Amino acid sequence: MKAWNAFLDKYYPEANRSDSNVIYGYSVAQTMVYVLERCGNDLTRTNIMKQAASIKNLGLGGFLPGVNINTSATDFAPLTQLQLMKFKGDTWERFGDIISADVGG
Repeated sequence: MKAWNAFLDKYYPEANRSDSNVIYGYSVAQTMVYVLERCGNDLTRTNIMKQAASIKNLGLGGFLPGVNINTSATDFAPLTQLQLMKFKGDTWERFGDIISADVGG
């Protein structure tokens, strides 16, 4: 989260940091950078799609530890892990392990 805050301080200081769309956009941009870096100099549609469909265990700064992006040629859904939370007073508290949200789990 330090990197995210530093990024916002530099490029979008007026951002509403409690707006989930801000961290979502940042995470999508990080994922796109990852895919493009893996493409190297081959920026064809075919290679971009190949790299986007072969992400393995990519953790991003805005995600909970242990929640990673995984894609394959037959499964384009990038997030299939979650962790339960409960509201305690004025904050959310995580509980339990990271669980798989894959069908058949």
